[in-house]
Amino acid sequence: MGGVWRRCRGLIVTRGQTRPVIRVESPRDIAVSVDPYTRDTRGALRVYTDESGIEQRMTLYLPNETVHLAREAGKDRVVSRDRHNLGRVPVVCQWNRRMSGRFSGTSQMEDIKHWVGLMARVVLNLQLAMETIATPQKVAIGVSQKDFVDPDTGEDLDPWETYMGAIWAISRTTKEGVDVKQLPAGDLGGFISTVEMITKQVAGQTGLPLRMLGHSTVNPASEGGIKADEARLVKTVERLNTTAGVFWSWVLGIAERVRTGVWPEGAPIQIEWRNPATPTLAEMSDAMQKQTGGKPVLSVRGAMNQMGYSQARIDKELQWLGEEDAAMAGLDVRLGRGLAEEV
Repeated sequence: MGGVWRRCRGLIVTRGQTRPVIRVESPRDIAVSVDPYTRDTRGALRVYTDESGIEQRMTLYLPNETVHLAREAGKDRVVSRDRHNLGRVPVVCQWNRRMSGRFSGTSQMEDIKHWVGLMARVVLNLQLAMETIATPQKVAIGVSQKDFVDPDTGEDLDPWETYMGAIWAISRTTKEGVDVKQLPAGDLGGFISTVEMITKQVAGQTGLPLRMLGHSTVNPASEGGIKADEARLVKTVERLNTTAGVFWSWVLGIAERVRTGVWPEGAPIQIEWRNPATPTLAEMSDAMQKQTGGKPVLSVRGAMNQMGYSQARIDKELQWLGEEDAAMAGLDVRLGRGLAEEV
């Protein structure tokens, strides 16, 4: 098959025993060929490798069949064919941040790769500085190499052992004075300032709040402050969800075709996303009350589900509510009979 093959995050739909199977594949393992004129996917190739990275099996997805291949003695052999006659490749390519006219995507972390590399170099230099200039320097005046001798073996001490030693004992028999001084250790504050600068640059490019990158204050952020910090991050997620929803709609359409044998008419499949912001339960309840004028909009089961109860807990609560209603009904009957007797 000709054309240029491009890697992408593949959403694959296959036929299972009872229902369609949907799998999300890494762009490292799958590549697709797209017709630049019609923009149709002409084919997709999924490669399976062993622990050493050697290709062992491959699956070629075509518009009307899926071909399974295995590598034996350096050659690819067809193991089986699945003729599904879909009329299109059962693979949907999900490109992130795709530009118009290009069938390729960009990683969400692409903008901060150089900052990550710079941070790695700064941390490496910081670790080296901690082992060297962060240790207070010592200056010995009036001594020679002979003063740094192991008393047990009579051999010269290792220079690093002497440098890192906490206690020096020098014995002099001459009249020359010996003076040992200590210089202040190197200041590591410059490294810390650089790390803070890099994290601020990353926050500026990604929209991540500084508190998510390790910057914390004594007082916790207020609810309004949290929402203001997350505004760009929430907008980024909403834009990603908009494009991802289109891909997933196609995937579910293919799955419905595999399940029923016919393509769904119109646009019956729509992807709905939850609000990516951080709303509180009180905030959602207040908004719901205001939008409905105070009318109840949830059933008892729905309210329990909203509170996060498990299905077993919901069933038990409903059983207890039924028993309480039955007990109250029996009590009302007995009270009614007692009043009738008194009359």
